[in-house]
Amino acid sequence: MRSIERHFGVGIIIMLFILSISPSINADFNKENLSQSNPPNKIILYKVDSSGQMKPLEVYIKPEEGQDLESSVTKKCKELCENDTEIQQFINTKEGFIRWVEVESKGKGFHWSFRRILLSNRNLMWRSIIRYRYFYAEDYTNIRIKGTDEWITLMEGQQRIRLVGFTGYVSFKPNLLWGNTIIHGYTLRVEWSNPE
Repeated sequence: MRSIERHFGVGIIIMLFILSISPSINADFNKENLSQSNPPNKIILYKVDSSGQMKPLEVYIKPEEGQDLESSVTKKCKELCENDTEIQQFINTKEGFIRWVEVESKGKGFHWSFRRILLSNRNLMWRSIIRYRYFYAEDYTNIRIKGTDEWITLMEGQQRIRLVGFTGYVSFKPNLLWGNTIIHGYTLRVEWSNPE
């Protein structure tokens, strides 16, 4: 009986894994067709607010001439983050004792987000955490200290990154576990390692 339950459990896990990666099979084909026809595309972005909650946001993006959809989404995430009064006000209010790190990242691999509760000065505080693992040479993560102009390439290619206390905009495509990740926002701490 236990053997049957174990096989059933393994079967469900395998089926969930296959369902989570199946949308990426036609990703290159769809990307090519979208860039050729150049219509406005409805995209779901996620806003991670100052309390660490992740909220979906529908936006329409029309790639400019000679620009692919990913570049347009990257530009949109940056634009939304810079023009978001809630995020900018939160960052500027907390700036006296916190050095925010602005982060932009793009890559393909595993990604997930969660919140944890930290006790800080006897106050409960939500801290959002985004973790991702990229696998390809063209993937990158750039950072800069808020208020400076110089971007620093933190890592290129294969990488493991953890953003603690993140607020900003992200795109997880085609789903929330595996696929293309585009990030633009602010974080309290960046932890990284090269898995090679």
